[in-house]
Amino acid sequence: MARWTEQNRAPVDALIDHWRTTCLIEDSSLRDTESVWTKENVENLMQEFVDNPLVDDTKFIQKLELQLKDQPGDAVRLMAENIAVYQAFAVTAVGTDRKRELIQQVLAFCGDTLEQDGPIWTGMSGGIGGPGQGFNSFRPYLLMYLIRFAQALKAEASEARRTLVASDADPWAFKRWLDECLGEPKQGAQTMRNILLHLLFPDTFERIAVDEDKAQVVATLRGVVDGLAEDEDTDVALFQIRQTLAQLLPNGTAGCNGEIDFYYSPLREGWDPEDTRGGRSSVRSMSHLTALEHKRQIVLYGPPGTGKTFEAKRLAERLIRRVAMRRWTPTGYLQNEEALRAVLDKQIERRQLHPAYTYEDFIGGLRLTASGTEPVRGHLLQLVDKIRAREQEQDGLAALPWVLILDELNRADLSRLLGEVFSALDDRGTEIELSAAGSGDWGPFSLPGDLYIIGTMNLIDQSVEQLDFALRRRFLWLLSDFQAKVIPPVVKDKWEALAVDNKHLTRHAWEHLRPDVDLLTTRAVGLNAQITESKLLGPQYRIGHTYFFDIAGFIARDPRLLNRGAQQGHYLWNKAGEPWPPLLDLWAFSLAPLLEEYMAGAMPQTRDKELKLFREAFCARAVR
Repeated sequence: MARWTEQNRAPVDALIDHWRTTCLIEDSSLRDTESVWTKENVENLMQEFVDNPLVDDTKFIQKLELQLKDQPGDAVRLMAENIAVYQAFAVTAVGTDRKRELIQQVLAFCGDTLEQDGPIWTGMSGGIGGPGQGFNSFRPYLLMYLIRFAQALKAEASEARRTLVASDADPWAFKRWLDECLGEPKQGAQTMRNILLHLLFPDTFERIAVDEDKAQVVATLRGVVDGLAEDEDTDVALFQIRQTLAQLLPNGTAGCNGEIDFYYSPLREGWDPEDTRGGRSSVRSMSHLTALEHKRQIVLYGPPGTGKTFEAKRLAERLIRRVAMRRWTPTGYLQNEEALRAVLDKQIERRQLHPAYTYEDFIGGLRLTASGTEPVRGHLLQLVDKIRAREQEQDGLAALPWVLILDELNRADLSRLLGEVFSALDDRGTEIELSAAGSGDWGPFSLPGDLYIIGTMNLIDQSVEQLDFALRRRFLWLLSDFQAKVIPPVVKDKWEALAVDNKHLTRHAWEHLRPDVDLLTTRAVGLNAQITESKLLGPQYRIGHTYFFDIAGFIARDPRLLNRGAQQGHYLWNKAGEPWPPLLDLWAFSLAPLLEEYMAGAMPQTRDKELKLFREAFCARAVR
């Protein structure tokens, strides 16, 4: 079964069951007994919305109002209900309140109102999965696909509709019919096709909205199914892969309560080169993992607080898991999780660099030991010795890569630190002679092909341009920048973790906090825009997203929440829009001191003026 989700999917499943029987098989409505899902109303939407796209810069809701202005009320209600179905799956691209607001805006075209606690209202409180980057930007095309589906279905007789979409219908027959009638989706509508398949038949089709994700999963995991044809239909292949995984992973995947989900460890690391938990980038380019695989040495650089060390550790683990999936085969990978965890513990090493860290520490040189002054191999050479020894072990499993993380590498003199090993970065396996004092007996040195290096660097410590250009050429430089989109999900996780030990917080569900945290995220974007334009600072001084994660703790410690009558929905700004103490505390104790330190060399008057502008950008009144 593919029904597991992080969210509560029950309201969505109830809405879709109501939709299939009352609207698709019959011609009624999600809201009442009126005939809304009729062939005539669907044809009206086809003519005015699908066949009459307005190509201009008008916002979606204003454009839709123009398209539906001459339509009868039931056609407008049908569009509102289509929007409800379109939004039901999504949990990351749009929140509950925004879902309801959009439906209400459409119903207002015909003077109607969305009933609270009705099937649509309740259904918008649930969710199933991430719908992908284009879910909002390609909204008209996804809705067009949904309307075209309704048109094709309504062209069938009532009994034929029941045979196609009833809960006990043949999912594969439905899929064949759908693809035959609607053909190849365009302009991102493939996402709606995938969502529709899962909504109607969740026990057969995965909750994977993005075609590329489906293809990556099949390409990576097809080896677990004996005899799976290369040209097998993607959804059929996914279904067969899941059946096999149920035997290989009897306890499910990590954090899925005994269920299996392709977006969780140990499966995700093997197929997902982008780590798309926060949504795919709209710019298709080489992912950080792909860059590491290609070059074998990369630098993650960016403003402080963007989680570069965390990302480096994640990249290291994902690289090793991805290679294990290939070298051990998918079946071997899944059957040897304990051995793989041991590899991850041993084969990811981290060094914190600093100005006193030298060539002698890293490569080798003379050191005073208990038996006198002796040549001692440094950290890198000791690591290479471990790698060579591991390559010769015979344990039935192929050797996996090693990853060396060099934190804050620009705090050390990197050219001096590496010495002649500098050239070995380019020519893995090529032997060089070391110049370290006393290294004559060590023999020639080469960097193993299975050693990957990840450096991290804060932009404000030393600019990238100040590093040796020849050194820069030997690394790929990957920006680890401020990411607004990760703030809400991380704050959500922190809030729910705090609620475990603070029972009074359970009265304040995440959905109550979310509007304020979404606004906080918008303010963080605005603050960084102000910093970027500042003549005293600039883009390298943007505040990393990790600084804003602390807001969960500031809210949790607000004494107002101890009161059982504490109003839900105003945690960072009060009813009048004035900032509440948790927001002011985050500013006063975390953000303002950081910015003051950044501007320490400026004239006091100029610094105070800039700081005031920054505070206004972040703590200004909320207009709701």
